[in-house]
Amino acid sequence: EELEAEYSKETTDMEEEMNKSVAEVEAKKQAKLDTLRARLYIPLQKRRTLVDQTLAEREAQLSGELDEIDAQDKLAAEQEARMLAEVEDRAEKRRVIYQQRELERHAVRQA
Repeated sequence: EELEAEYSKETTDMEEEMNKSVAEVEAKKQAKLDTLRARLYIPLQKRRTLVDQTLAEREAQLSGELDEIDAQDKLAAEQEARMLAEVEDRAEKRRVIYQQRELERHAVRQA
């Protein structure tokens, strides 16, 4: 019985010692992992911020270019409308002149 108790105590002590060692190793491993994550996270966060900033700048630039193109399109449409109105106005003047000429010819023939 005495030997059995001593054996049991030693076995328990050894198990506790092993568990303690395993826990220490796990704690050290976790600490190293946490340190590595922290060291990786900061550059990743900086890179993400830089990418987001670059994308925002590029989007603003492209938006400005699109606004400029839209303004040019609007100006071109206005110029086209003015030119079309001028062409229509000249066509109307031409029609009136032809009509007057025909009326004058008709009047001359009748006289």
